[in-house]
Amino acid sequence: MTTGTMKLNGLKIGNDPKTAAANMRIELRAAFPGVKFSVRVDSYTAINVRWNDGPTESAVNAIVQRYTIGMFDGMTDCYSYNRDEFNNIHGGVQYVFTRREYTAEFVRAAAVALAEQYDLPVAMVDTLALKFNTGDLWRVGPNGDNPHHLDSWKHLMNVQLQNASAV
Repeated sequence: MTTGTMKLNGLKIGNDPKTAAANMRIELRAAFPGVKFSVRVDSYTAINVRWNDGPTESAVNAIVQRYTIGMFDGMTDCYSYNRDEFNNIHGGVQYVFTRREYTAEFVRAAAVALAEQYDLPVAMVDTLALKFNTGDLWRVGPNGDNPHHLDSWKHLMNVQLQNASAV
């Protein structure tokens, strides 16, 4: 049999990025049924994982990061390999990048949650939702104009979205 066609514990066998990507798809589908993931081998050294709404980025990273075969050390400008038995059997790649994107409905739900938390008028919900991607929310916050960036509506919306799960 060729590499990637045999299975062990439901995962394909092979030590290349293509097998790693296929196994990520299998694990993500099992962990988060109904969520559509895009898992793409970007080059022989990287895999990009993207999805809309769904689980948090940390929940996805808990699954996909075990397919990394080492880490980059910025201090020495070197990549340190650390392949383990899992990577030798089920595949691995140097870098796994995850990106969770948000639909307009998900952003609006986060705005509703913030409005409730800060006792804002209903009209503010649409303002927060519409201006989330424009950059205008960095300049205003619950305490007025020109807030510290951690007190801006943009930061508060990001925290709300990152911690919210749609599964």
